[in-house]
Amino acid sequence: MIQMPLATYVLYHSEFSDGECIFNMIYQLLCRDIEKPLTDGIDIPVYLRTGKENDHIFEIDFSQSQKTAIIVLIDEKMFCSQTWRTYIEGLISQLSDSVKMYCIGLCDYAFEITSNSEKIQSIKLDSYSFVDNWDKIQIRLLDSLYRLLTNPEEKISLFISHAKKDSKDLAKQLRDYIRSNTKLDSFFDENDILDGNVFAKQIEHNVTNALLLVLKSDLYADREWCRNEVLIAKRHSIPTVIVNCVKERVKRTFPYMGNCPMIQYKDTNWPSIIILLLRAALNQVYQKKLLSTLKNKYKGITGYIEQAPELFSFLQFDNSISQNILYPEPPLGKEEMAVLLDYNSNIHFLTPTEAVAKVHNKLKGGKIAFSISDCEDIHERGCSKSMLKDIVLELSRYILKEGGLLFYGGDLRKGGYTEAFEDFSYQYGEQEKADRQMMYFTNYFAWPIYLSMSESIKMEFIHKRVNIQLVKAPDNCTDSTIFLPPVGNDNLSIWADSLTKMRYEMEKSVDARIILGGQVSGFKGKYAGILEEFLIAAQAGHPIYLIGGFGGMAKCISEIIETKSNVDLLQKAEINPNYKSFIEFYNTTHEDKINYDSIYETIKQYKFNNGLTKDENIELFHTTNILEIVSLILKGLNTILA
Repeated sequence: MIQMPLATYVLYHSEFSDGECIFNMIYQLLCRDIEKPLTDGIDIPVYLRTGKENDHIFEIDFSQSQKTAIIVLIDEKMFCSQTWRTYIEGLISQLSDSVKMYCIGLCDYAFEITSNSEKIQSIKLDSYSFVDNWDKIQIRLLDSLYRLLTNPEEKISLFISHAKKDSKDLAKQLRDYIRSNTKLDSFFDENDILDGNVFAKQIEHNVTNALLLVLKSDLYADREWCRNEVLIAKRHSIPTVIVNCVKERVKRTFPYMGNCPMIQYKDTNWPSIIILLLRAALNQVYQKKLLSTLKNKYKGITGYIEQAPELFSFLQFDNSISQNILYPEPPLGKEEMAVLLDYNSNIHFLTPTEAVAKVHNKLKGGKIAFSISDCEDIHERGCSKSMLKDIVLELSRYILKEGGLLFYGGDLRKGGYTEAFEDFSYQYGEQEKADRQMMYFTNYFAWPIYLSMSESIKMEFIHKRVNIQLVKAPDNCTDSTIFLPPVGNDNLSIWADSLTKMRYEMEKSVDARIILGGQVSGFKGKYAGILEEFLIAAQAGHPIYLIGGFGGMAKCISEIIETKSNVDLLQKAEINPNYKSFIEFYNTTHEDKINYDSIYETIKQYKFNNGLTKDENIELFHTTNILEIVSLILKGLNTILA
């Protein structure tokens, strides 16, 4: 297992109305924005712990990461819950230099929730609205997590690099804001260089012991010491953010200010600027620790850099010998990588996923299907819908990058996975600038679901590079032009036949299948969708990758394979009170009976042929580590499709 440098857990009472929304905000801040999956994220794992009075709240496994941060959202319901008081008190007893708790008060007396919670410095807000205090919360969390990975007892210092002739007043405003509104320090050379010291040494010492905030003004690149400060930061890999304060024009942009985040100065938007710098700093220190871990774990990796590679990066390595150098996700575009290879083909830059999965462009033309839907027990597993969608999109990114194609059998629900794949396909196509006729994603639709699909919806699919496959109604349908509601055993039987037909037709077109999540009850088919797609893929002899750690039907199937014992799928399915009568009706009208006993035997006897070892498949059954999941599946796909 890959032990991550840091894992974050967000705790909230399951009846706290804002809990899921706040979790998603924190997920976007620390991991990535799942609505913009091609943009850079920090990739820190963000897990969930939720529940109500008398619920079992999933324990935290501190061994999964080198450091652990616990963010507790204390509202009135959590405060009044004895279950939560006991759980939090148990966590407080386990706090250490590597495990820290950050309580956020969202009600009166929040920090009195346990006898020991008041002893921990917490995040006090100006009001009990999380959203209204979001800037403050981001600064405090990013500050705390950066120090957790570096030195928890030492304040972070921001070095304000500026040209005195045209941005001195702006630099003073920023310095005053930092000192009055944050727990950060700042270095402002006019005031902070100590008397009697060599100017150049003081500057270098303070740049290399701070985060660099560059106020890029009209005259900035004309000043020798400004350029020196940037180069010192560059040579020492100091986190740097550029604040664009140009009012008119710049004669020449200093080239070494590239390859780092930039933000436009807008009427003292200091919180946004500080948040960007702290996020860049946390990202860099987290990536450094992760890449160092991977370098030591995997043979053939000779070094790493904490930022996306550029020509300046070659100064760090012996360019005369062949080397594999890690850099943070996401992978560079083909056009950037081509420039680096033209400069020196001895240095091979790889992301962690590319290195671990041993990706060598073997997926070209490979057709990879996803079986995924939300599952009822995902919160009980300590995970979230955001994580489920994140894994799918991360896998999709690498499959497409290596020349593979995506397949899914879905519907038209708002916020569903068809919509997620559709948006991702569009974003990827725009980034790659490929021929507009190139379709990255194929979505199969069963009858009668697609009868509600208007021409404008079809046009949107085509625009977003989605190939839509409309599977005809089954033979027992008397009129395929009329929508048949899924009500009553007669109609449900036709729906089941239609879904089965769609799944068989899709399986004929694909080379491998990835399975995760999935409902165990409340489905409209013969079996739960994930279960039926597993059985059809197994019958076809296709490679299957089962991700079980998020619960749902994927977890049930993986448990049966691993333990060779039954998980009562029928009992779970019969949570829907109509399913029992449906089975009786279906079995009187079909030769292919619904038979769970035979299903258990089929699953128990299943033998993987997916390019992974038994131990690697067992790890895939249990892990919720996104890097590990993506790496294992890509490794298997590259092996089996080669």
